[in-house]
Amino acid sequence: MHKRMLSVGVGFTACTIVALFITPARAQAPDDCRQAAAAVPEAARPLSETGMRNLIAFTRLLGYVRHFHPSDQAAGADWDMLAIEGMRHMEPCAGPERLAAALEAFFRPVAPTVQVFPTGKQPEAPAGLTPPAGATDLKLLSWRHVGAGQVAAPRLRGMYHSERVSSPADGRAPIGSQPDQIFTADLGAGITIRVALKLYADAAGTLPHRALPVLVRDNPLLLVAQEQTTGDDRATRFAAVALAWNVFQNFYPYFDVVETGWPRELERALTTAATDPDARAFRDTLRRLVAALHDGHGSVFNRAVYAPTHVLPLAWEIAEDKLVITRVASEAAEAGLKPGDVVLAMNGEPIDQVLAREGSLISSATPQYRRFLLPFYLRAGVVGSDVRLKLQNLGGGQREVVLRHTVKASEAPAESLPGTIAEIEAGIFYFDIDRATGDDLKAALPKLAEAKAVIFDLRGYPKTNDFLHYLSDDTLESPIWQIPIVTRPDRQGVPEYDASGRWELLPFEPRIKGRIIFMTGSGAISNAESVMGIIQAYHLADIVGETTAGTNGNVNPFTVPGGYTLSWTGMRVLRHDGTRHHGVGISPTHPVSRTIKGIAEGRDEVMEKALELARTPR
Repeated sequence: MHKRMLSVGVGFTACTIVALFITPARAQAPDDCRQAAAAVPEAARPLSETGMRNLIAFTRLLGYVRHFHPSDQAAGADWDMLAIEGMRHMEPCAGPERLAAALEAFFRPVAPTVQVFPTGKQPEAPAGLTPPAGATDLKLLSWRHVGAGQVAAPRLRGMYHSERVSSPADGRAPIGSQPDQIFTADLGAGITIRVALKLYADAAGTLPHRALPVLVRDNPLLLVAQEQTTGDDRATRFAAVALAWNVFQNFYPYFDVVETGWPRELERALTTAATDPDARAFRDTLRRLVAALHDGHGSVFNRAVYAPTHVLPLAWEIAEDKLVITRVASEAAEAGLKPGDVVLAMNGEPIDQVLAREGSLISSATPQYRRFLLPFYLRAGVVGSDVRLKLQNLGGGQREVVLRHTVKASEAPAESLPGTIAEIEAGIFYFDIDRATGDDLKAALPKLAEAKAVIFDLRGYPKTNDFLHYLSDDTLESPIWQIPIVTRPDRQGVPEYDASGRWELLPFEPRIKGRIIFMTGSGAISNAESVMGIIQAYHLADIVGETTAGTNGNVNPFTVPGGYTLSWTGMRVLRHDGTRHHGVGISPTHPVSRTIKGIAEGRDEVMEKALELARTPR
């Protein structure tokens, strides 16, 4: 919740504080672009057509300067606070001349040579791009991003990293004499920009020399301002959208295979961010933005805004395109619910509408993974809150019940499965990869090696991959991992890729010699798909169940103003033969899906098919 910044002593807003300590050159902006410091949090109100054009232009320039302008000032800036201030500052500018002047004045402290001008009226190149006479020991600096390293989580910075790299400065030609040194773009709103992608630097720093911006961590007043950013504030919401959109715009590795109009998503997100009534509503705006990536790793978290800890006393899933109850806890059983009951409505809304609305907020590379996730989202809620369900049983009878979110998420009803590693028939073993540890595997290996058949259950997420060493006499490799190397904005050109290393799995003894069957499904994602990709590529087993989620690769979560953490896939993963995996997944050799009748009868139809194969000699 926002608090007045009494520690400042004069009642400044966060915007004012940032202007005082980071951006002294703002006074050059036109008068109509000097919006008075707004109350914080600023109330919701719609964007005008002019305001939308201005904020889109600001967003794009923000990304170009933040991620690609190599000045010391840009590298040291606090971009969260600059984004918030810029959103307040640019929205009211009227016309290309005033907007261009305001944008240039705003960014000059961090990008001293940036040029913003009405389209068709390019000015002379600024003098600061030519090194002064007598300068010595010059080098050229530019950004090299291995993935989105500027926003990488600390534990991932060895994998994703951004750095300014130097190259010899041949001669003293002005920046821009070579085509790769200046980036030019039409921002819309009648303005064009030129941003240097390379700069001269000497022992004192990048040229032209300018004072470094005051960092938030060095100034207690700015730290106070940063801590008060909230999704209840309109400019903070705009800044969060802009910063997130730019990360994906420049670093998401799958825009070449997913169908999305990413520029349109920026306008859509800014539109709803303007009128979102509070921080929780804005969470859905960010979820829609991330959903447009079609990335199974895509998600938005903010525990201060929404943190459901309990679920309804049941389990359900989508079978035959219907939401079907699969397990019931005591409270639901007492209300008469049974496996096989079909949900027709929630809180009076037809379930098809509920699924469509909630599905639009879920990021998924495939329809099957969205179907897998939807029941989890629909089951969760605030402890004690009610949900009214309209149900239909297998015989066609209908009724309504009211259930509460009373069960801790960790204690939700689960499917009945054999033991973690169990002999389910003579010579046929079951191995649950979701539950088994490396120690469990070692203890069971002598029996598994001599078994007639082993059924591996990979409908969840692996706890260990060690079992792969015992499935083949040959060395196995993982799918192909590739991290994009980005040096220019908007993913221009064909990017290079950094091969982050493939798993190499040497064969271990004892070899599991019997028939091998893998059960998998639409919830198998990421590491589970790495395993299934190996199984498929080397033809190691029969695969029973449904096609997997179609999303693999290490995630790269980052946080935007307001405390929202966005998760997404930061690398590209290809199949062993170099073909696409994203949005495709691993298909079963024996497709099986659950049916409403099978659920009502308590059957595991995927397991039944796996057992049928296990009983059949190869």
